[in-house]
Amino acid sequence: LPGLKKDLNELVDWLIESGYVIDKSDYSDMNTVKSGGADICNLKCVKEEVNCKKPKCEIKITLENEIKNKRNVFENCYKTGPLFVVYNGPKELLHKNWQKFKFEESVTSSDKIQQFTLINAVPKEHLNGVVILRNREVIIMDTPQFYVMLFPETADIHELHISKDGQQALCYYAYSEDTAELKEKIFMAMRFAFVVFAQNNDCYLIHSASVEYNGCAWLFSGKSGEGKSTHTKLWNKYYGSALINGDLNMVGFENEEAVVYGIPWCGTSEIYTEKKYKLGGIIFIKQSAKDLVEKTPSDKSQLMFVQRTISPLWTRQLFEKTADFAEKLTEKTKIYRLYCTENASAAAKMKEYIDSDM
Repeated sequence: LPGLKKDLNELVDWLIESGYVIDKSDYSDMNTVKSGGADICNLKCVKEEVNCKKPKCEIKITLENEIKNKRNVFENCYKTGPLFVVYNGPKELLHKNWQKFKFEESVTSSDKIQQFTLINAVPKEHLNGVVILRNREVIIMDTPQFYVMLFPETADIHELHISKDGQQALCYYAYSEDTAELKEKIFMAMRFAFVVFAQNNDCYLIHSASVEYNGCAWLFSGKSGEGKSTHTKLWNKYYGSALINGDLNMVGFENEEAVVYGIPWCGTSEIYTEKKYKLGGIIFIKQSAKDLVEKTPSDKSQLMFVQRTISPLWTRQLFEKTADFAEKLTEKTKIYRLYCTENASAAAKMKEYIDSDM
């Protein structure tokens, strides 16, 4: 239980006030509680049918429930859009980009919360399942309860276990003195866990650079090298449009209106925000010898969105879920295709088209 060591004395007093019978005689040192170890506590708790004298039976469940109901402020809680991420691990391994998303208010059991836990060890049991994705960077296995990820080129990350609903993620790692490099690897592991969690809550991440124009976020998406960053910088230079994210944006719906949520991942651009914007539209760009804008039909727009999302498409069910979201998005959002040069004329052409279509 993350934070149990810090709050145990207060929690025991509260349990006594709530009618529990606590015998502290079996627990002489209140400061030796291990938050992730086997010996959660040796307290004797008697209430109704509960009669627990073992460290990991009913008492553990009871404490978990009481903590969930009473203590709603997590020490390392971060909020992006409607989603909360609770980080359980060494502070020195948490990426700096999370600081903008720090959330210090109370959360409730109805909030959408993901627990991301770092474990400095090799898993005691190696889960096996059906391989649903395999490439140079990652191997993903589908097991009954978890997606299990292996990283062949990353020795510092042993395994990443993500529950099917995305609410729990266990990252098994090897501590390294080079914390800067390890921090980046863990940051990417957190992204793998987050996209599963986000998808389960109808939020999707799309490779795109984004700018603010007329109070809305406009996403420029395309393959690497097509000019996403170049184009958004033209908007920033000539029209004063604020840069929102240089590489990745999260899209969802609020009251049937498409919105863009700030997230900490931004590639190497260092351009990101914690703010939320109404989605103005998505522009899929492609390099060309001349500047041309066209609206795309709904089916083609859906396909382009699915191609550019990094949300899981590992199974037929996940693919269909993403396709359904893409269909809804394209029905309610302006989607354009921009064939563009790297010149200022490309931004001018796109801006003119947007202004005339609003």
